[in-house]
Amino acid sequence: MATYYIGADVHTNNTELAIEQRGRIVARYSVPTTIPAISTVLSSLEGRKILEMEEGPMDGWLCKRRSKSVPPGGTKMYRLICI
Repeated sequence: MATYYIGADVHTNNTELAIEQRGRIVARYSVPTTIPAISTVLSSLEGRKILEMEEGPMDGWLCKRRSKSVPPGGTKMYRLICI
């Protein structure tokens, strides 16, 4: 099963996502900063997903809203790390 590490740079208007698998960047996305847009990218990846983002003005917003759709402990092959 594939594991994807997703780095998110979240801004007010857009979010930059870099997808890494096996030590290589396999995709980059620039999407609107909305839960549906970010979820569309994450849902397109089959396997385990680990999303990390740096601390900033939008991190609490994304962690709070995205984590509502992720069961505790990151089951369903998704783990959100808010650092």
